[in-house]
Amino acid sequence: MIYHRITVFALVLLALAILPSQAQDTLHIEDAIQLGLAKNFDIKISRGNREIATNNNTLGNAGFWPTIDLSASQRYTKENTTQQFISGDTQNRDKAKSNNLAAGAVLNWTLFDGTTMFYTKDRLEELEKQGIAITESVIQNIVAQIATEFYTVAVEQLQLELLLENIGLSEERLEIAKNKYEFGKASKVEYLQAQVDLNNDKSNYLLQQERLAASKTTLNELLGREVTLDFYVVFNPKLNTGLQYELLKDQMDQRNPEILATRYEINSAKLVQKELYGERIPEIGVNLAYNYAKSEAEAGFY
Repeated sequence: MIYHRITVFALVLLALAILPSQAQDTLHIEDAIQLGLAKNFDIKISRGNREIATNNNTLGNAGFWPTIDLSASQRYTKENTTQQFISGDTQNRDKAKSNNLAAGAVLNWTLFDGTTMFYTKDRLEELEKQGIAITESVIQNIVAQIATEFYTVAVEQLQLELLLENIGLSEERLEIAKNKYEFGKASKVEYLQAQVDLNNDKSNYLLQQERLAASKTTLNELLGREVTLDFYVVFNPKLNTGLQYELLKDQMDQRNPEILATRYEINSAKLVQKELYGERIPEIGVNLAYNYAKSEAEAGFY
């Protein structure tokens, strides 16, 4: 009876070792997906690339707008000079100052470049669509990974709880076998086998703890948070039994972001060919330039 009370007390302590994690941090599948969408690094990178593609899709990058180049320079020097003029006069100056200022502006505007600019704009639009599709693909893949790993943690967590129950049952069997052996109603072999079964259950429990910790680490990485953070998943799986293969196949062809991204990439490559063809046609453009220069020197000029 005393051994039985000790066994129950040990099981309670072991259960309490798990319960704090449940009370401190519980995680639902909806919360996990929201965290992943907000903090996953792959999603952040993909969204950044999408913004770059969107910002590049402008009329200016396609070549429709004029370009203005501005330049300015100033040179200030002090020199010791000796000058001899044609008349035979000479002039010596120590630390003579000279100041040279130059500025310019150039405007270039291509009015027609053989339709290249139009195909360039179309290509930039295809690249923007491709960036959006790639981002959607990354998000879908991450969500799928989060859901898969979430339920993996749930299964490992449930398995750990079952192994804990097995330890309790094995300890009860060991106590019964021990009492039978002490009263001469069972052999020592039965008692030793019960001890072996209990040790095996404890070993499986420790291995299961490692598997559960590894799954939690993977899920934390997907959620973009500290990998050592402990938590307890709360799940209620619901199966969708109304899925139809033909309908899903049609939707995949029309809406799958990876397929759409590939189509946009093919369209972009075709537009590059048209851009290169446009380079064979003469261009019509306008050039306008303004330059300003001013020089001052105490020693004079040649």
